[in-house]
Amino acid sequence: MSKIAKRFRVGSKVVLSPDALENYGEKYEGRVFRVESVSTKYMPANQFFAEGKPKGYHPGYDDSSGSALYDLLSPTADFHNSVYDWELEPAPRKAHTTRYATTKKPSDPTYSAQWSGVTGAPKCAGRCSTCGGALHHEGDTHYCPSCDDFKARPTNCNRR
Repeated sequence: MSKIAKRFRVGSKVVLSPDALENYGEKYEGRVFRVESVSTKYMPANQFFAEGKPKGYHPGYDDSSGSALYDLLSPTADFHNSVYDWELEPAPRKAHTTRYATTKKPSDPTYSAQWSGVTGAPKCAGRCSTCGGALHHEGDTHYCPSCDDFKARPTNCNRR
């Protein structure tokens, strides 16, 4: 028997694949689940429950699948199925952005109520020459969320 690769670990956030949604229902579309257990070995149900659900074993595991079997935690506790690799996809990551107070006026033609002062980019060691606020690395440029403008590269920027 060959070693079964595990795509996800306990605690991983996953969503059901389109194929799984056909089997289990569209009501789970977009729902994020957390992997509760990963099984790569079969154990008969009576033994499995008598031994307290030993880690790595599952009565529904099929060695011929060539895939790990996952039990999931659902936020609403209404999903009671074990699923294989091909039925799961990594959950999409949320973009981490922060809205900073900006001095740019709404009358400025470059002002955006949705985007002015918003960035998720890492901070730079440099400061804005106009307002003194923290600059952020936005690709190869430097953005000041306070001024809501791109600035020249500061001399103390350590990113080359």
